[in-house]
Amino acid sequence: VIGKVSAGHYETVTASEAVLRGGAYFSPTMGEIGEVMAAMTRAIDEANAADEFLSDNPARLEFLHHDDSTRQSPQIPLAVALSNALKERGESGDVIPGPFACDCRHLVNQGGIPSVIFGPGTIAQAHKPDEHIEIEEYLACIEHLIAFVGSWCNETRDRSFEDAAKEALPA
Repeated sequence: VIGKVSAGHYETVTASEAVLRGGAYFSPTMGEIGEVMAAMTRAIDEANAADEFLSDNPARLEFLHHDDSTRQSPQIPLAVALSNALKERGESGDVIPGPFACDCRHLVNQGGIPSVIFGPGTIAQAHKPDEHIEIEEYLACIEHLIAFVGSWCNETRDRSFEDAAKEALPA
């Protein structure tokens, strides 16, 4: 994702340099972060060597920030239970490993704590200028989480969001 482009110093002068800044996100199946960075560097080096202009004006790749993806099986009990709870509520329940980095990696990769990322909206919408979540999706997610927590904790009653809220809030 290219999020920032900078070039030149004045509108009517040809830029002598351009800087593109962005982020590259990858699936854990592509390897460790060091392997992915090395492959990206090799691809830039190969492109520079294969092109006459780039041979004289090589593109450079710098890594300013990098993180591993979360490395765990999508079949951990927590993910399976959440998937089943969603399916019981008429949702797809698909467990999809995400090609992005988030703080979940610290729990899993360093702490060995099984974790999932679940919430309303879509990750493709995250951190964009118009980032938003529809209220209906937000409320549905709350109901899904109430059902999941109840099933995960062996709760037998099926309660709606409204029922749970009434019990949780003071009268």
